[in-house]
Amino acid sequence: MQRFNFPVVQPDPALEELRGELQAFLKEEREAGNFRPEPECWMASADPEFSKKWASAAGSA
Repeated sequence: MQRFNFPVVQPDPALEELRGELQAFLKEEREAGNFRPEPECWMASADPEFSKKWASAAGSA
């Protein structure tokens, strides 16, 4: 059996910052009742308006 050997990748600080901003945004939206995570929600219930809301929030950060 062949073994995989993946190199260790150091996270980009800018991506870590963006990840934190997104997590905070989603937490606020969940608490406000605007977002409810569901299985496969990325396929079954895409919401372009929600995506625009995140894009707007990310652009203002």
